[in-house]
Amino acid sequence: MCQRALIEYLSRHLPKNRKEIIRLVMNYLKPPDDLDMPWKKTEEYLAGVKICDPACGSGAFLVAMLHILVELRIFVRKKLNQNTDAFELKKAVISQNLYGADVKAHAVRIAELRLWLSLVVDAPDDFVRKHSNDPLLPNLTYRLRQGDSLIEEFAGVPLHLRGEFSITGKRIPQIMQKLCDLEYKIFHGRVKSGALVKTKAEHQKLEQELFQGILKDRMESIRAQIKSLKRSIGEPLRIQESLFEREPRQKQIDFNKILRKETEKKIVALEDRLTEYRRLLESEDFGKLSDRDYVLWEIDFADVFIKGGFDIIIGNPPYVRQEEIGPPTIVDRPTTREERKAYKEKLIRSVQAFFGKAGEDRQKIRPLCLFLLPWHVPFKQEWSVCLHHFQFLARCGLWGRSPGVGAPQHGGEGYLR
Repeated sequence: MCQRALIEYLSRHLPKNRKEIIRLVMNYLKPPDDLDMPWKKTEEYLAGVKICDPACGSGAFLVAMLHILVELRIFVRKKLNQNTDAFELKKAVISQNLYGADVKAHAVRIAELRLWLSLVVDAPDDFVRKHSNDPLLPNLTYRLRQGDSLIEEFAGVPLHLRGEFSITGKRIPQIMQKLCDLEYKIFHGRVKSGALVKTKAEHQKLEQELFQGILKDRMESIRAQIKSLKRSIGEPLRIQESLFEREPRQKQIDFNKILRKETEKKIVALEDRLTEYRRLLESEDFGKLSDRDYVLWEIDFADVFIKGGFDIIIGNPPYVRQEEIGPPTIVDRPTTREERKAYKEKLIRSVQAFFGKAGEDRQKIRPLCLFLLPWHVPFKQEWSVCLHHFQFLARCGLWGRSPGVGAPQHGGEGYLR
């Protein structure tokens, strides 16, 4: 599945070389010598790819992607007559290409450990001696995030920030640059252990400023919408009653009677949203570093979304009976029926907020999404909802089956175009 995702990603950028890309990626451990590729561009695209597993668990797919990317880039760099240090290349891939999230904090820690172990095996024997004052392993705090990646809600308020960075004010890019600089220093161990707590607190404060800045920009936009709507129902329209009278009279047509009700509903909804955003600005819950029940993608992975978002979303989500789907953060007791129902409604809102908007404008879909799907599950009433969503995505041109991969009765891969 990792190979298929990379094939599709490279084919998007190098469509004329698709056959060669397939040969390269499917034989990444020992690629054919007769490949004819634009090697410089291939190296650029492999070095710049942004990959995320939103349900990373112990990091199986991230580790697999790490090994494939490293092998591919070593081969490509040889074609470019460039020498490669395997340790530094792995470190670069983990730093620049791989991201993940999981609702369970211990799963995130295990994923970090697996990436560290994959890296340390290539560390030079004299690395510790030559870098006695530097940490051997990178800090992955801001590459692997803990939280429920399916729910974009904060303090109980749905919050979808897609595209916000393209319409924000000048202050937002400044905060973004500071965040990226701090994350670089933390990842590469440029912060002394005694100052790490203070630096992470500074990073959390910057994230909060970014969050509040986005909310304030959005609130300003909502106020402008409310003002415009109120103005539209403020003055009645006057028209000439007859064209053939000697002294034409003006007749007042109050279109507000027709449109006022719907417009007032819109105003009330916008004002309610303003109230919710004010509550979010005053919330003290932002920035909890453990046991979060949310992931705010544009905030948690701001360095990725400031450049447009992820290129590849990959994973094997946990599959359970639909009646057992419930808040994953509740682990100390069985969830109630009401809690499960409320959580499913949140899931539906998240899907509709993203895919519904995406279906309207396909060009805004940037990432290639590829997941394992349980096609063998018997068709029941509860699965009709899932199938309905997949049919909707297919109609929008966003959903496809991987050709030749897995017969329907035995499972297979599905991908978002």
